[in-house]
Amino acid sequence: MEGNRPKRRKDKYNPYTICEKDGQYYVSFKDGQGVLHKLEISKALYDTFDSFELNDLVYLNVVDRHIEQSEV
Repeated sequence: MEGNRPKRRKDKYNPYTICEKDGQYYVSFKDGQGVLHKLEISKALYDTFDSFELNDLVYLNVVDRHIEQSEV
């Protein structure tokens, strides 16, 4: 989906993608059968998904900087 937000690194267990287009907010994901679904969502739900992605990014950065370095 096209939108005006930066591309973020995602956790491999994050099954959805969010975007904003023309003032509308969308989430897209593939179901268990591999069919892509695109749903329009509210601004509040978009903000919630956005905060989940930011929390995932923080965790991925911690893993990269600290946990993987201590294994070496």
